[in-house]
Formats: sequence, C-alpha cells, structure tokens
Amino acid sequence: MHSFLKFFVLVLFCLCHLLNPIH
Repeated sequence: MHSFLKFFVLVLFCLCHLLNPIH
C-alpha cells in the first residue's frame, strides 16, 4: 500500500512537470 502511494506521488509529480515545463 505504501509503495503504491509513493508511485502515485511520483506519477503526479511527473505529470505536473510535463504540464509545466517552465518552473
């Protein structure tokens, strides 16, 4: 369960980065 949450956060972060290349 914990591993899944970690993976989910990582995917969310990647998506955010892809949507906002300019930080």
